[in-house]
Amino acid sequence: MNVYLSKKAEGEEWTLVKSLMAASDIQSAKVIIPVETVANANYVRVKFSGTGPATIYEMTRQERLMPFV
Repeated sequence: MNVYLSKKAEGEEWTLVKSLMAASDIQSAKVIIPVETVANANYVRVKFSGTGPATIYEMTRQERLMPFV
């Protein structure tokens, strides 16, 4: 499974964030998106692509507010 990220509200401008390889048993993987990938973005879109069966149980986003300098 490949995980892509886009900072644009529309279009096909995707950046590959993580590539996950299939395992023969149940697999749990955490994908952390680097902060510089989404810096100063008004929109964040995530796309999952791949082949074969997969189940995504949860997608969460943690946001950290940074002080103005």
